Parts: sequence; C-alpha cells; structure tokens
Amino acid sequence: NVQRQWRVHTGRERIRKVEEALEQYREIERLAKTRGVDKVRSVAEALKEAWAAIEPMTKLLEELRQKHGTDAFKIGKALHPDKMSPLFNVTETLKSKVDVVVQRKNEEMRQKHGTD
Repeated sequence: NVQRQWRVHTGRERIRKVEEALEQYREIERLAKTRGVDKVRSVAEALKEAWAAIEPMTKLLEELRQKHGTDAFKIGKALHPDKMSPLFNVTETLKSKVDVVVQRKNEEMRQKHGTD
C-alpha cells in the first residue's frame, strides 16, 4: 500500500527531525561550555529557549516509543507538524548566537593580548 508506505516514511522523517534537534542542541551546548560562554546571559537565555522548544518533543517521542515501539507510522501520526514547528530553526538560531559570543570573546582575547 503506497499510502501506508508514505506515512511510514513521513513518520521516520519526523522522528529523525526530533532526534537531530536534540543532537544539535547537545552539540551546541557542549560547544558553549567548552568555549566558556554558556554563562553569558544571551547564550544562557538562548539555551533555555531552545531547550523549551526541544524538550517537550523529545519527551513526547520517548512516550510514543514506549507506547508504539518502532512503529514509525503510529509515532509519526502523533508527531503532528503543528507540534514539530517549534523545532524548525531553533538550533540554527541557538548556534548563531553562540558563534557570535564566541567570536566576540575571541576578539576580546586578541585585543587583551595585543595580537591581530
């Protein structure tokens, strides 16, 4: 059945988007911590905002996996696009904010040490 195959495919795509958003968030959070900018107010707020968008979807995905196992069709059906919309661009926005602060910090360090 072509329609069912399409829905399974769509379900897998939605699952992948949630997993990727979580993975990207963790990577950006790790970057912020290793660069020492995670406590800078703008970065801390951006991390908090991004987590507020990602966490509910990761929890929902966990619950759906417990309920439906690996049935991508049923999981995907519950991961409705309206619920997915907060994930779009959240990690890109977070990454750009972290990059700006890291770049600013690097510039300050260069100026402090007198190098160009």
